[in-house]
Amino acid sequence: MYGQIYRATQNLAIDHRRVFPRECPAGDVYWTLIGSNFIPSCSVLVRRSAIDAVGGLRGEAAPADDWDLWLRVTEQYPIAALPEPVSVYREPTLWSQQGSSRLGDGLLSAAFRVLERCGESPRARANPRAFRRASRRVKTALCVRLLTDALAAARRGDPYALVSLRHAVAAPDAFLKAIFSIDRWKKLRGQFGS
Repeated sequence: MYGQIYRATQNLAIDHRRVFPRECPAGDVYWTLIGSNFIPSCSVLVRRSAIDAVGGLRGEAAPADDWDLWLRVTEQYPIAALPEPVSVYREPTLWSQQGSSRLGDGLLSAAFRVLERCGESPRARANPRAFRRASRRVKTALCVRLLTDALAAARRGDPYALVSLRHAVAAPDAFLKAIFSIDRWKKLRGQFGS
């Protein structure tokens, strides 16, 4: 079971309109979860027997080990969701030094390792088309995040802008989809104010 969270700034200022995830899929969420890690770790309640049955946390998946665990759990078990905030999550910034603050510094390669492992799962092998579709969604979302990070770093003159951009172009199909999406550009424009 998982619930929604409030997103907070580094100073723990909570914007009660910023709830994540907006919608709370329940039941068989495996394919949806491959396409987007929408389960906030700080909101999860899982039976120990389910965690043990899927092999627990895998160190080699860090810092995407939570997503890896949720994927292995949802591959075998249906999930319940509570569509109301149960926790507060302090969102990382590029400069916050949180584990997920800089996607290009390890999280991206971990996410690709998790995705590769998913591709070898029995469900992905049984339905390769659904796996490809979900993989494209998550890769595009990662590229959008990398482009957002690159713009934020460039505005501050941080050389991380080039690191982030280099990682974004490493997945050419997702990169092209990310940069040619009008909706994504509108969202970025709104985020950066011009």
